Amino acid sequence: MAEKTATLSERLWELANAILARVKEYREQGGLVSMRSWYVKPVVSNFEYKEGGTSFQTSFQNVEKEEWHWRDQHEFIEKAIKPLPAYVSSLATIVDRYAIAREQADFWLVRFAQLLASRATEAVSDGFLVDQVTTFINDLEKTPVDWEVVAWLDGIWLEDDAYDLPGKMLLRRPKPADIEVERQIDVLPFGSPFGLQFLPSAVLELQLRGREGVEIQRDLESILHVLRLYRLGSITASKVRLNPKSFVSFGGVLGPGRHVGAAHKYKFTKDDVKLFTELLAKLRPVLPVPFIESGDIDPVTIAFQRYQEALLQPVAFESRITSAITCLEALYLKAEERMELSHRLGQRAAALLGLFGQNALEVYKSLVRAYEVRSVFIHGSQIEKNQQQALPKVSETVMEYARLSLVIFFQLKQLMDKERLLNKLDNSLLDGNAQAKLRETVTKDILVS
Repeated sequence: MAEKTATLSERLWELANAILARVKEYREQGGLVSMRSWYVKPVVSNFEYKEGGTSFQTSFQNVEKEEWHWRDQHEFIEKAIKPLPAYVSSLATIVDRYAIAREQADFWLVRFAQLLASRATEAVSDGFLVDQVTTFINDLEKTPVDWEVVAWLDGIWLEDDAYDLPGKMLLRRPKPADIEVERQIDVLPFGSPFGLQFLPSAVLELQLRGREGVEIQRDLESILHVLRLYRLGSITASKVRLNPKSFVSFGGVLGPGRHVGAAHKYKFTKDDVKLFTELLAKLRPVLPVPFIESGDIDPVTIAFQRYQEALLQPVAFESRITSAITCLEALYLKAEERMELSHRLGQRAAALLGLFGQNALEVYKSLVRAYEVRSVFIHGSQIEKNQQQALPKVSETVMEYARLSLVIFFQLKQLMDKERLLNKLDNSLLDGNAQAKLRETVTKDILVS
């Protein structure tokens, strides 16, 4: 009877235990060389959080650690692990089964060995070994992996310490531990140990699943899209930490870039959790996929791009108003229309937003006023000085109408196209029955916040 061939998981299990045994053997023989490394750790005191702003004092302390130097660990892997029969057989199986170049397979298997060797100085359970073997095989099979994501947010602040959101998400206030992170002295930049210290107005922690980092970034950005539509907030992620449970996918830290204050902020409370959860479920499937350029762009997507420009770019109020009006034009005007644009825009927006609790007359007047600002600005003229003090309020108002309109239009996309909706809005201005029918159609199952 032919001898049964060991599976890859069995070979990796054998290799994992062999690595632990080798580390123990070398340690008992004094072959593991540790070195002292110095780290600098910021220590935060007098920490306060108020309406998204933080104040604190920072001091620094030195921390000494005994570590296995990477050069000695590399030499240990080369001399003590790679010659092991379990390593040789595992490598051959990977190359044969997955048609991977030997050099690439060796690189990945070394990462597997390095993790186990570095953890072998501690107590390691069988459950941990099983988890690492499973993770490594999943990597080879190119199945999605779990990613831990931590995003520093600006533009939103929290009434309470933290809120649990769906899909293993936690929205919380920043805390001292977010910057009390040790850094090795050898790799610190010249001058201040950590540079200018700042904390965000909120932190979003979540677990996502995907193969590549760009997938995870898209998922995160889609959540930020919904946060920007839930209330009027210039929400950005100033810093993002990506940590995959993988041997072949790499994480890292994106940012922080230049820190620019949010033009619009809003407060998030426990009363928002339910509505935000429901709106997240409705909007994420219909929002444009982040970071993908497409030649086939619909009017709502164009409007959303203009809205985000108005919301996120550090520009003058006139420019912000112009982008917001352009957003509304993409929603409420037809391609062939050239006359009475501000009147048509104001009427249709008033008709739709009036169905969702807005004062229709005020919507109309505000948008006509904003359109005048847009016309003056886009033709290269300046707003009269006696009107400039009203620009912040005009900007905030037209941005809010743009936000509400987008929330409604995105949810209506599956129900009717833009042309049909605009025709119904026009009819509702002249016929009470048409207005009642439109109200019944568009307000059913449509969430606004």
